[in-house]
Amino acid sequence: MALVLAALLAGCAGKQALTLDAPQLAQDLMDGGVFGETLYELDAAAADLLVGTELNGEETVAYVGTGATSEELLIVKSADEAAAETCLATLQSHLEDRKALYASYLPEESFKLENAYLAQEGQYVILCVAADSDKAAEIIGEAIKG
Repeated sequence: MALVLAALLAGCAGKQALTLDAPQLAQDLMDGGVFGETLYELDAAAADLLVGTELNGEETVAYVGTGATSEELLIVKSADEAAAETCLATLQSHLEDRKALYASYLPEESFKLENAYLAQEGQYVILCVAADSDKAAEIIGEAIKG
């Protein structure tokens, strides 16, 4: 089951909007050993191709594996929370498509997709499909806390 969290921090009284260093979070996940293979960075246009639509992010950090695994990382900073909600729905659809693909292509990878981290945090949306989804969630949680 995908870990789906919707924390709308910016709208809460007395809380500041989340500022996330997306490239640093990606590096922390790489260094944290959560992925079972080396992931390769994509630019925003390639990330759009990966998910099959424009993510319309102000900033997009994306990494994918070789295709031999289902592992990938997408961190999208949207213009605002409404745009982030749209992006979240897009990435949820992308995740469901990947589950269907890997169920027949590489069924042993389905576990990673079923346990993917997918969340909206303010204007950010994070999708992390990793070998160690618990550790990934821990690293992401620490980044969000600041």
